[in-house]
Amino acid sequence: MIQIVQRGDLFRSYIVSLTFGDSAVYNMDSKQVTVINRNLEVIRSMEARLEYCGNYIEITDFYHSVDDEKNGNPYNCAFAIKVRSGVFSGIADGCEYDYKELQKFISALEEMISFKSKEVTFIEIGYGNRIVFNCDRTGHIKVSGDIQGDVGSHILKFEFMTDQTVFPKFISELKSL
Repeated sequence: MIQIVQRGDLFRSYIVSLTFGDSAVYNMDSKQVTVINRNLEVIRSMEARLEYCGNYIEITDFYHSVDDEKNGNPYNCAFAIKVRSGVFSGIADGCEYDYKELQKFISALEEMISFKSKEVTFIEIGYGNRIVFNCDRTGHIKVSGDIQGDVGSHILKFEFMTDQTVFPKFISELKSL
């Protein structure tokens, strides 16, 4: 259950109390949700979305445990991956990744759209969900991979084309996670 406990007119935001003991702030202008759990760790329920001609990949429900990262646990980020490719779509829940590796992935994407590299691969460490970005010399980028739902009971293999013009927004959103 979500209950609005305070509305801030000045900042156009809501403070929300969640039944499992966490609190959240929703900003209507930026459409960002910041969740603070009982341990006072910040959880950002933000998303990073790469979309082109109705096809997309999206990172949602992102959680980063700073304590786990500091303690050397590589499973310090949790999130979901949503994909739509043509008429097919799927969601991979329970994905895990290392925040330091996420920063390297972001840098690799920046190099790719600057034509310094041809291919970038993202493989999450929980279930092996994979996204490959392959850039040709004209800036067209093939996004392909496979995600699994329900611990492997459903697998979506996908592929769609995009170009480098949609990547700056995606990269910016990834940096905000």
